[in-house]
Amino acid sequence: MSSEIVEPEIERIKLSLAEENLIEQIRNYITKVEMLFQEIDVTIDDIFRHKFESAKTRVIKVYEDLRSVYGFQSTVARYAAKVSVTITNGYYYLSLVDSLMSLTDSLHKLVLDLELTCSAQPRLSETLILYIQNFVKQLREYISYIRSLLLYLIENPTKVPGLATLMEKNFNEILYMIRTIYVNQEGESKGSILGELLTTLIDLLHNFHIIGEKALWLYTTRAS
Repeated sequence: MSSEIVEPEIERIKLSLAEENLIEQIRNYITKVEMLFQEIDVTIDDIFRHKFESAKTRVIKVYEDLRSVYGFQSTVARYAAKVSVTITNGYYYLSLVDSLMSLTDSLHKLVLDLELTCSAQPRLSETLILYIQNFVKQLREYISYIRSLLLYLIENPTKVPGLATLMEKNFNEILYMIRTIYVNQEGESKGSILGELLTTLIDLLHNFHIIGEKALWLYTTRAS
């Protein structure tokens, strides 16, 4: 009789640990991406300061770091495939991991655009540079929110709603900034390599936003 009581409890704990381990792996992936994006931010800054040789050197390092991100992404995806069938609402985790894979591909596209931008050696107005730098800064803040959200899912779910409000505010500010950037683009820059770079950054923003939303789905399913 006692085994009939204890074994289901052991199984429940095992499933909970599997879920929390998956969330932790996803958070570690986001941390790796956050570090990569920090290096990308410095690379963009080098380009705007016309330090093109330094930027090219940084791009090489970013490529190496990106390979590591791809490898870690594969590890997370395979683990998710393995444990999702044992997790309640495992579909949401698979959906989130699928979005991580799209994010990695967008990061690859951004690195390619940065390499082309280094070769083109564009000269931009100070105003446009400032807008783009602020956009990247805000995007980095959004990434940090996602990392914190994944941590709160495990350690303190009560903090998630407040963080979700900050994320929404941050995202709306970035959307406004994007519009400002496009309005203030110099005529000769539209449709150029700069235009490609901006498009890729915007795609990246939407990838991060989707990941943030799907992380909130996890909170909703766990809280219900």
